[in-house]
Amino acid sequence: SVAQQRRVLLRVVPEHVVPELMTWMSRSLRPDESIARRIPCACIAFLKLRPLENTSLSASSIQTAAWLIGAHNSVDECLERFTSIDKVKTVGDIVMLGGPFVENGDIELAALEILEAAYDVAAATSCIAGLHAGEVVGAVLGTAQLAFDVFGDCVNVASRVMSTTKSGSVSEEFAERYLLAAKSASSATTAHHKILAVSEPVMRVAKGKGQIAVRDVIGWPDAPSGMRAALGDVALTDADTP
Repeated sequence: SVAQQRRVLLRVVPEHVVPELMTWMSRSLRPDESIARRIPCACIAFLKLRPLENTSLSASSIQTAAWLIGAHNSVDECLERFTSIDKVKTVGDIVMLGGPFVENGDIELAALEILEAAYDVAAATSCIAGLHAGEVVGAVLGTAQLAFDVFGDCVNVASRVMSTTKSGSVSEEFAERYLLAAKSASSATTAHHKILAVSEPVMRVAKGKGQIAVRDVIGWPDAPSGMRAALGDVALTDADTP
């Protein structure tokens, strides 16, 4: 049914893509009618999840899979209460968040939410993060195993900011958006969101970008005492184990 199809798609792509995607699917997934949209300004965050200190993980171990599942479950829990941002994709221990991806989306709310979401993930399961704001293009890629993705220089810069930090850092462009949003936020908004402090800008070398201005998030959580994504939280069966 249409309702069942919609429920399945909501597990695969952001909600705003679903109506167009259902229309596209009804037209036999013609590539010339694929879904792509320019988004003048969005916030993008890259998060690199970190295991517990002194935990030995190998790329192919069942323990690594258990840790990754637990960590990503924690990410999803942290994102549940936010309305203007989405999880775009995951690649191993890297998570990409972004938003708003809707027409006339609230970029100030997205700035507040995406930094708070990154902070919450760091507190729940430990991560470093890099954030940037700028123009992106969003598209549904392929005709099999559909995936929504965003790309553009904004995405590249957010990734580079993450590569310069050992905690949570934001680009100067993102900081301008965030500080403006925090200053103009209503009391109702601030009552529901953490307003985080950022440092003065510093120059750091980023691969392919030269020196870029970044600000560190003050009070970024270190490895938390009660990590929900610790090894052993997820039970897996190793098929190779006799």
